[in-house]
Amino acid sequence: PEHPAKRVMAEHRQWLYDLVTALVADAGLQPLGEVVGALVVLYDGASAAALVDGRAEMASHARWAVERLIDASRPAPSARRTKRAAR
Repeated sequence: PEHPAKRVMAEHRQWLYDLVTALVADAGLQPLGEVVGALVVLYDGASAAALVDGRAEMASHARWAVERLIDASRPAPSARRTKRAAR
């Protein structure tokens, strides 16, 4: 039988995906699904590593990776200008 905590965890997981998806979409990062998936994996990995290793600097390592992912996922400057002009 399913444990009640599984439902709570599923709801939290959906909330996390919804939040990250909204933030990534608002930032205009592409491709949306891949960026969201990568950010969630980085979040999971940093959380697990910090818990297992007991070292808070895992958050700094994750931030380093996230900054690079965001930079690589921004649309080209010409695409940003075209999008603004269409508004």
